[in-house]
Amino acid sequence: MIGALTATILSACVPLAQADNFGLIGFNEALRSTDERLMTVDCSQHGECSGSDRAGVTYYFWDGDRVLTKESADAGPSAAFRDSLSSQNPARMDELSAPVCVDDGGIWLELAPKDNGLSYALKAQP
Repeated sequence: MIGALTATILSACVPLAQADNFGLIGFNEALRSTDERLMTVDCSQHGECSGSDRAGVTYYFWDGDRVLTKESADAGPSAAFRDSLSSQNPARMDELSAPVCVDDGGIWLELAPKDNGLSYALKAQP
């Protein structure tokens, strides 16, 4: 029974390589505020940073640590990919998400309305 449940959960998740198919910096990379691929960077005195690359993708990270959120003002890699997402909140059917297939969990993607358009984001629990 547990094996069937695990198989169902894994089949409902999106592979990281498919979800992370945008931007110049990989989601699992450690990112420093001095990275040459970042066109803009803003860091607080506590080490919380945000920055954007030439492709217009915004990254939120702790300086020198891995990316916590990678966000694009776009609908994601493709319409077919978007069709694989589902709403997790009945009150917000316009927000779609899916878990990302990783061994330790805690990574998901979202497609949600933002600034008169859509925002596609890959996120991790801090």
